[in-house]
Amino acid sequence: MDQGSNNNTAPDLMTTPREFFSELVNEACEQRKFETLPQAQNYLVEILSFYMCTTNLYDEKDTSGKKSRGTLAEMLLKAGSAQRKEKIELLKKLGDSALYISGFFGESLQRKLVNIDYYKNMGETAYGNLASCISEDTTARVYKEFSHRFIDFVDVLSYISSKAIRPAGENLFQIFERYALGSESAGAELIENGVITAPAVKTSYNQ
Repeated sequence: MDQGSNNNTAPDLMTTPREFFSELVNEACEQRKFETLPQAQNYLVEILSFYMCTTNLYDEKDTSGKKSRGTLAEMLLKAGSAQRKEKIELLKKLGDSALYISGFFGESLQRKLVNIDYYKNMGETAYGNLASCISEDTTARVYKEFSHRFIDFVDVLSYISSKAIRPAGENLFQIFERYALGSESAGAELIENGVITAPAVKTSYNQ
């Protein structure tokens, strides 16, 4: 005999950041009719996952205790005289941050003295130099792809940016970050916006 039921509608953590961003990248490439290496798409997912926490755009705290970010030109100059391991790390950081900033903040860059052309040149240079530092063929091809088609990848990120910012000004990335930490209210918001699917209703019966 049914003594009652227990409906659990709280969202489970069904979607990881990688799955979330992978779907966005696939959709953006389809919408922009942009074909690239599968490894390049995966790398783009990694960039999005890393910069989901926007503090990663900044360097370590300075002497005043505030987060700061050096210029791309300074980073490139430092990479030029660094040992191989540090050079690779600096060039990767330079290329990735130039790409992310261009894709997500391109419109605001047009109103500044340092515009998107600066970020484009820095990103292309960083990825090109990075490709020459890498001995593994597949990884080197990915960096060459980003160097040669930098603006195309910026366009993909711009599409994702437009999808991520809702009319009310809320950032779906920030909501997803709360959801990944276990927030049920954030999960409900993502379900409402079709980013994740609701879990099946769980019903228990007592005999």
